[in-house]
Amino acid sequence: MSWNTNVVGLDYLISRISRDVVFIFTSSEAVYGDSQAGYRYTETDRPVPVSMYGVQKMAGEAVAAHYGGHSFRYALLTGPSLTAGRKHFQDTIMDNVRSGIPIELFSDTFRSMLDFGTAAYLTVRLLEEHPDSLPETVNICGDEELSKYDVGMRLVRKYNLPENLIIPIKMAEDDRIFRARRALSILMDNTVLKTMLSLKSVLINL
Repeated sequence: MSWNTNVVGLDYLISRISRDVVFIFTSSEAVYGDSQAGYRYTETDRPVPVSMYGVQKMAGEAVAAHYGGHSFRYALLTGPSLTAGRKHFQDTIMDNVRSGIPIELFSDTFRSMLDFGTAAYLTVRLLEEHPDSLPETVNICGDEELSKYDVGMRLVRKYNLPENLIIPIKMAEDDRIFRARRALSILMDNTVLKTMLSLKSVLINL
């Protein structure tokens, strides 16, 4: 079902769109493998996904490229959910802590994380400023190496909530939450993004 949605359905959609339309496929950091020794993946690195989700995103990129489209590889994004009844992990953190309930967050897995608003802003700027000169792929990500534990700590400090309710756990030692294999850390280089938009830094807004 996921393959039909992410790959077959994408091909059906994009094959029927006018070639005059700039098509952006929303890809993911998941196309990359584990970041060994803090390595930051660039757009020219060969993707080596470790999950089926990453494999399907890589296939989606190939479909988009075949039809002249582009792929924006987004880092893990965070922020309050805008969908009623469907919480994001940031909502869960805030709900737990405000209710006095401890929450466990991974402290040993890192991402070049961004918030939804900043990622959307950067996406729109790329499309408005470079509609005819977009690269085939662009990493949309922040400068910092952040874990979900880091995000939790920043949130409780921002809102003066109890820090002791944020409990660090290690993904490398956990076999309860994720059954499918996932990369421990995925870090991305955003030099192309910053060069195109003349930015000195890209930071998460928490």
